[in-house]
Amino acid sequence: AKLEYIWLDGYKPTQSLRSKTKVVEDFSGKLEDVPIWAFDGSSTEQSPGNSSDLILKPVAVFEDPGRKNGYLIMTEVLNADSTPHESNGRAGIDDDDQDFWFGFERPPTTFAKGTDLAAVDNGAISVTPLRLNLTDRETCAQLKEAFAPAAPRQSAKHV
Repeated sequence: AKLEYIWLDGYKPTQSLRSKTKVVEDFSGKLEDVPIWAFDGSSTEQSPGNSSDLILKPVAVFEDPGRKNGYLIMTEVLNADSTPHESNGRAGIDDDDQDFWFGFERPPTTFAKGTDLAAVDNGAISVTPLRLNLTDRETCAQLKEAFAPAAPRQSAKHV
C-alpha cells in the first residue's frame, strides 16, 4: 500500500502542504496500523540543519481517491522529544471539536482503453519500449567498400 503522509510546513506567513510516500505491505487501512515516521525539518522551515529530526504523527487515514491501494495519512508535526512542534496548530484543537472540515476533490477523468494513461489509472505501471538506431549508413557503406576483399587479378596472357 502507498501511504501518503501529509503535513503543514513551517513557512510564514502562509504554511504549505507537504507530503512524502511510504510503501508498506499488508496495510489494514486503520489509523493504529500507520507507523510514525520521521523527516528532516530543515527543508520545510521547521528546524535548523544541525538539529532537524522531526516526527510525523498520524492522526487520520483516508482512502486515496487518486491511487489504487493508496491512503492519505493526515499527520501532525512533533519535535524529536514527541512534544508538539511550534508549527503544529492542530495540537491546540480539542479532538471533540467538530468545527473543522477537510476534503479532497478529484475531477472525474477517463482515458481511452489500451493507452498508457488508462493502464496507470487502473493501478498498473507503464513501460514504453524504445528503439533508437543511431547507425550512420553512409559511413557503413564507405567502410564496407574500403575493407571489401580485392577482386581476383586476371593473369596476363603471354604472346
